[in-house]
Amino acid sequence: QTLRVLGSASRSLRDGPMPPKAATKSQLRAGDLFGRFRALRELIVRRMGLRSLGVGLGELASLESIICPRNRISALPRDLSQLSALCTVRLQHNAITDMAPLCLPSVELLDLSHNAIACVPKEIMRMARLHSLALKRNPLITELPVEFRALHSLQSFDLTGAQHAKQMHSPPPEVMSRGVAAVHSYLTEMARGQNVNA
Repeated sequence: QTLRVLGSASRSLRDGPMPPKAATKSQLRAGDLFGRFRALRELIVRRMGLRSLGVGLGELASLESIICPRNRISALPRDLSQLSALCTVRLQHNAITDMAPLCLPSVELLDLSHNAIACVPKEIMRMARLHSLALKRNPLITELPVEFRALHSLQSFDLTGAQHAKQMHSPPPEVMSRGVAAVHSYLTEMARGQNVNA
């Protein structure tokens, strides 16, 4: 079951089922919207100018995918941590400055490209199932925490645009260009050095 929020939709949810399911921005902000779609598996919101996904998101226990690119969302919804079935989050081309809260243990794909994120928090280590992470075109990111090496399921990582716009300190661009395994090895050695110095 998929809910698409489109600017062209004019019919009210109160008029009954809509094939395909669609809603306007004003309807998305209504407190009862998510309550009408408790079995929702996929939420798609594109080009709506939304600053947040509103209230009630945590009630969608079956939600597996959130795809909300090209809005004005400034922060990750706190309700995300309540969604145990969630495996895909795509929030590219928004205005997100902070990756917190990052307690998303079930998420496998996270795309926060084209935002204004300044740092990758150490809490990312909690995302044990993450296999694809996209942070490209977040030019304020200059380093990755050593905890990043704990992402053993990670297969794909894209930070292009960050290390070119502003020099990466750790890992350096030449390590980043060699892929996930090289990044993990670099951060592991860095962690060992910190332990020795401590």
